[in-house]
Amino acid sequence: MIGERILNYTIQRSLGSGGTGQVYLAKHITLDRQVTIKVYPSNILEDYEVRKQFQEEAAAVSKLQHFNIATLYDYAEDSHGLCIIAEYVEGKPLNQLLKEQLQPINEKQVLPIFIQVVGGVAYAHSKKIIHQDLKPSNIVVCQDHTAKVLDFGIAHLLNASADKQDSSTRAKSSVIYYSPEQFQDAAVDHRSDIYTLGVLLYELLTGTPPYDTSKLSAEEIARRIQEEPLPPVVEKNPNVSVYLQEIIDKATAKNPADRYINALSMMEAVQRPIRYNTTKAIADKPAPPVKIITKKMSYSFRTRYVMSILAVAFITVVALLGLW
Repeated sequence: MIGERILNYTIQRSLGSGGTGQVYLAKHITLDRQVTIKVYPSNILEDYEVRKQFQEEAAAVSKLQHFNIATLYDYAEDSHGLCIIAEYVEGKPLNQLLKEQLQPINEKQVLPIFIQVVGGVAYAHSKKIIHQDLKPSNIVVCQDHTAKVLDFGIAHLLNASADKQDSSTRAKSSVIYYSPEQFQDAAVDHRSDIYTLGVLLYELLTGTPPYDTSKLSAEEIARRIQEEPLPPVVEKNPNVSVYLQEIIDKATAKNPADRYINALSMMEAVQRPIRYNTTKAIADKPAPPVKIITKKMSYSFRTRYVMSILAVAFITVVALLGLW
C-alpha cells in the first residue's frame, strides 16, 4: 500500500499492526499533515447492527477534543477495506517504554503519566463514551512526556466484530485488561474502564501485567479476573506505597458498584499524595504545615535596605516642611 492514496492522504510507510488492522503513516496531499490510517478487513462491517453502531461511535468519537486523546479525523471504505484516519502521535507506546525499563518506574515518574491518561478517560466519559480497550499499547508517550490515549470506542467495536467472525483472534495480551463484566453478559459501562485503569496503574508500578501470559491460558486469566483479586503490587515492587495499593484495590473491585464512582474521583484520589508531596500519604491525611524559612540579610543588602528607608523618610520630611 505504500504510495497509494486513501481520500486525500498518501500512504508513506507501515507502522505495524494493531488488533485486527494494519496501521500506516500517511500524509495529507496539500495540508502537510501526517496522520495514522488503520486498515481493517472489508468484511468487518458486514453485520448491519455493527455497521450502524460503528457509524454512531465514529461520529461521537470524532467530537472528542482533549489534550490527552488522539483525535479521530475521518473514515472511508474502499478496495483496501475500512480505513480509520486519526491524529498521528509521535512518541513511544507505553508497552514499549515499560519493556525498556530495567526496573519498575518510580512513583514520581508514573503518576504524571497516569493522571493524564485518567484525565482523558474522564473527559470521554463525560461525553458518554467509554473505551473498553485500554492497554499500554493504546497509550503513546511523547518526548515532552505528554500521554495520549488512542482508539477510543471504535477499536473495541471492530475487534469484537472480528472475534465473532474468528474467535481465535482474541489475544491473551488484551484479555489481561478486561474487566470481570466483559467476560459476562452483564452490561458494560464506564466502570469497566475504571477497572482497566487500576490494572494499568498496577503495570506502571511493577513493570509487568498482573498475569503472566506465557504461563497462563486465556481461560485461566479470565477465571482469575472474575474470581480473584489482583496479586499484591508489593510482591513485585516493595517500594509501592500502601495508598496506591488501596487505589488499585478499589479500582479493580469485582463488583462495579465498589469501584470509584467515576474516573474523575479516581484521578482526585491519585492526585492527593502529589498535593501532599508524598506518595506515602493515606486517605484524608491533612496537608503538612508550610514552613516559613527566613534567611539573614547580607551586610550589603542590609545597608542598602536601611539607606532606602532613611531616604524615603528624608524626602517625606522635606515635603511636609515645604507644605508647612
